[in-house]
Parts: sequence; structure tokens; C-alpha cells
Amino acid sequence: MAKPLLLLPLLAAACFFFLLASASASAPPVPAAATYTPATPTHPGAAAGCYPRLFAFGDSLIDTGNFIHYSTAPGPVARSPYGETFFHRPTGRWSDGRLIVDFVVERLGFPYWTPYLAGKTKEDFRYGANFAVASGTALNQLLFRKKHLNVGGITPYSLGVQIGWFKKVLATLGSTEHVERLGFPYWTPYGANFAVASATALNQLFFRKKRLDVSGITPYSLGVQIGWFKKVLATLGSTEHERKEIMARSLFLVGEIGANDYNHPFFQNKTLDWVKPLVPQVIRSIGLSLETLIGLGAKTLYVPGVFPLGCVPRYLFLFRNSTSAAAGDLDPATGCLRWLNDLTSHHNNLLKAKLAELRRAHPGVSLVYVDYYGEVNDIVSAPTRTGFAPATVLDACCGGGGFHNANFTIHCTEPGAVQCTDPSKYVSWDGLHMTEAVYRIMARGILDGPFAMPPIMSRCKKY
Repeated sequence: MAKPLLLLPLLAAACFFFLLASASASAPPVPAAATYTPATPTHPGAAAGCYPRLFAFGDSLIDTGNFIHYSTAPGPVARSPYGETFFHRPTGRWSDGRLIVDFVVERLGFPYWTPYLAGKTKEDFRYGANFAVASGTALNQLLFRKKHLNVGGITPYSLGVQIGWFKKVLATLGSTEHVERLGFPYWTPYGANFAVASATALNQLFFRKKRLDVSGITPYSLGVQIGWFKKVLATLGSTEHERKEIMARSLFLVGEIGANDYNHPFFQNKTLDWVKPLVPQVIRSIGLSLETLIGLGAKTLYVPGVFPLGCVPRYLFLFRNSTSAAAGDLDPATGCLRWLNDLTSHHNNLLKAKLAELRRAHPGVSLVYVDYYGEVNDIVSAPTRTGFAPATVLDACCGGGGFHNANFTIHCTEPGAVQCTDPSKYVSWDGLHMTEAVYRIMARGILDGPFAMPPIMSRCKKY
């Protein structure tokens, strides 16, 4: 039986659509300086024989500024208090401070990444690149259009597009002239970021075919990000042999991707029965992108699952009138939406099965599942163990007030928003994205374990 959705007017859903991809027409332009914060590495990872470079794909969990570079009206992420905790200004990161990938590059010994779309010189790719785009999806926009979904908020830069970016770059790093001839931007040192906020696994066309409003769906799906990666790959070696060597010695972080493929339809009042059939298609899209990277020579890929969506304050607010503990909708241990976490677990189980299938097909490739679900669930289940307050563990630090401070008719940056005094005591930053404090813990789980086995740092000596 389909779970009933809160019957919000479609216009309201579109206007305040998924903070990952919100684009306020009144938002001031973002100064170029706000998109890149250089920093001196604090950990000698690269010098100590760790991975020489990292390539990342995904959505707003690791987007360090791609979204605000392609968007003409980037919305709240371009304004304070985003970035206040660490950078002390907005940087294009959908949090109060650093993201998971920032902590990873710190440990690898790299400066903080400039986003791929803001890159300026070929030297950017010496240490890898980040193609993640907030609002990014696994499926592309066309598939959503076919389902008659509004794709206005769905970035066109799906995972497949991000892979395409990578391919082009990998083919062109031979010389500056080669980059100029192909019309690529120049990138600044130490990599670029391919992640885009609100990115999906599926592309916009998929959602359009489903008759879904895509106005809030970024066109930069996973497929688009793969396309970006191909561009980067082209710049790294002048021969196929060189590029294969680069791929074999590089670390790949593919995801989290897929959450936005479910968020976009749910926020357009689609039912669970409508959304659940998307899961196998999302997993297939992720699998195809992994196959592409493996085909290009990737040997070490870390693939995170989706975190528990049922614990996201925005969802708890959305379903506040159609959810009850008596009906078994809420998990008594956490207060999270049980049925939505079941959907998330379904996605993660299919993803783990897909990784097992790929391991059998490619025995020389290491595909490591990263348990973001387990990490966040542990925090929410026992918040005091990690320094969070039980009374507010499901509340947004900065939000529009109301239930769980997650009223999405008022954005975190707007007049009337309610902001906490200490983000480090909160799990959720703005009702959809998490705080730096949580991302630090999640990064530790992938770097040192136990939520990725083997953890990244355990492999460093081989490089």
C-alpha cells in the first residue's frame, strides 16, 4: 500500500524544492573568490606513499562548488551562514563547514579542492579531481521527463555526465595547448570537483518521461559527471598506457549517489509505490558508471550507500501529518521514518549485490562498499556517544522553524529562519544536509574504518 504524502500544493513544492538544488532568483551573484579556498595540507598523506590522486563523483555531500558555478541563481548555498564554521564564508559547500571529501583530501595530503567547473590550469588534475554536483542523480533528466516529473530542479549533470567529464580530461593532460585546443577551462592545482548539488544517478530525461517536474533537478547526473571525468583523464597522459597507469594508481570515490533520484519525486508528492520501482534503475545506472571507470583502468573504487533518508528533518516535516508511532511509521529507537529507511536499505542492499556482481566480473578490481547508512544510524541511535544532543538529534541547526526546525517555506539564509548557536551539537545543518561535525565522523569511518573495509588509509603503504 502506498504511503500517503502530505498534500502540498505543487507550486509550493516546486518553489521550495529540495534545498540541494534551490535557485532563488533574488540570490546575489557569488563572487569568484567564494568558490575556492586554498589551504595548506595538514597531513603528509601524499608524501607518505598514499594514493597520488583521488577522483570523486556524487552530489551535495561532496560538492565543493560545482553547483554555484553552473547555476545563474545558486540560492542559499551562496550566502551566510553556509561555510561559517571552518571557511567563515560561503564556498559552495552545502554545510556549515567541511564535507566528507575535504577530510579525505586532508588525510591524503592535498589542499582543498577547487570545483571542476572552476578549474583554471592543467595542474589541477595532478592530484585528481572532484566532479560531484549538488542535486546530482544516477538517472538522467530524460528518464525523469518520460515519467512526467518536473525536472527544473534536477541538475543535468548526472553521474554519467560526470564520468564523461573525466574521460575528456584524462585524454588531454599532455599539454596546455591540447587543453586549449579542446576548449576546456584551465584548472587550479590539486584537482577539481565534479560533484554538483542535487545530482542524481538517473538523468533529467528519465524524470521527464515520468511526467515529473524537473525544474528542481540539476542536469548534471552521474552520467554527466562521468563525461567530465573523461575530459580530465584525457589530460593526464598522452598515451593509453600512461592513462591506464594513472587509473590503476588512483583512488575513486563514487557517491553517495541515488538519494536525489528519490528525493525529487517524493518532494513532488509522488507515493512510495511510485518511487520504489526506480531503485533497480538507479542501481543499474550506478553499475554502468562503475563499469565505465573499470574499463578505463580504475582498480580501487569506494562506493558509498545512501544514508538513512527517514532520519532527514525535511522528510519528518513533510510527513508530519501522515505519520504516527501507533501505526508503526516511526522507529521507536530513533524516531525516524521506518518505511523511508526501509526504502534506503533496499537501495543499499541492491547496491551491495551489484558490487558483488562486479567483483566476480573483475577479480583484479577492488570495489569497497561504504556504509553511510550504518554511520548515520549509529549517531542518531546513540547521539551522546559522539557529542550530539538527544533532544535535537533530528532537528535542523538552521531552518524555517516548525517541526524539527525543517519548515522548507523558509530557507536557512532567509529572514525568519531559526539558527542554532552551536552546529557541532547538531546532526543536520539545514534540514537536508549534515553538519561538518557529522561529516568528520563519516570521513573517519571511510578513512580508518569500520564503515569501509578495508579502510582507505590501510592501503596507503602500497603506493
